[in-house]
Parts: sequence; structure tokens; C-alpha cells
Amino acid sequence: MTFEDLIENLPKIRRFNESYYSLCDLSEKISKSNCMDISISVECFILPFYICESGIYEIYWHRLTIRPNALLSTSVLIEYIEHLRSSKDVVADVSIAFGRYYDDFKFNEQCLFFAIY
Repeated sequence: MTFEDLIENLPKIRRFNESYYSLCDLSEKISKSNCMDISISVECFILPFYICESGIYEIYWHRLTIRPNALLSTSVLIEYIEHLRSSKDVVADVSIAFGRYYDDFKFNEQCLFFAIY
């Protein structure tokens, strides 16, 4: 399976001429694919975002660089997604970005999206 195959047909939202894909949808598609490795043809990186009513926050420090002409293990992608879902650093960064205290912030993993550059 190629990386392009993996993200093909994933639902996306468009904001400011940018396409964002749901990390939850990506995780689900990987789980259903029974594929162990993903072939990469071009160098790119996955940049996560938190998108909610309050706005869009780029989670820049947690981007994932993908090198060309390599095989990417699906387990690496799953671990990456789980890190974004459960990292206290991610929750703290997002809560501060939206001007809320960490303890008061209601983190919603359904608000985790990514763009590909």
C-alpha cells in the first residue's frame, strides 16, 4: 500500500484553502487495512492540528517527517497517533493556545486533524 492509497478517500475538511484529514479516520483505516508497511514515494511531513469552534491550532512540535523511497511501518503511524491522543504536552499546548487552563480544557481527540506538506 502507498501513502497516497492510505489517505485516498479519507474524509477531509477545507479551511483557508487547506485540506485537513482526521487522525481518528486515519487510525481506523490503518486498523482495517491489514497492511504492515506503507511505501513512500516523496518526502513529506504530517503536521497535526487541533481544529474546534475556537479555531485552528498547529501542533508543530509533533510533526512526523516521512522520507522518500522507504517503507513506513503502520505500527509507527499508530504509535504516532496514540502519542498525539494521549500526550500531556499536546493537551497543554492546545489548552494554552486557546487561552484555557490545562485542568479546565476539554481535550477532544475528534478535533485532531493533520495536513500533508
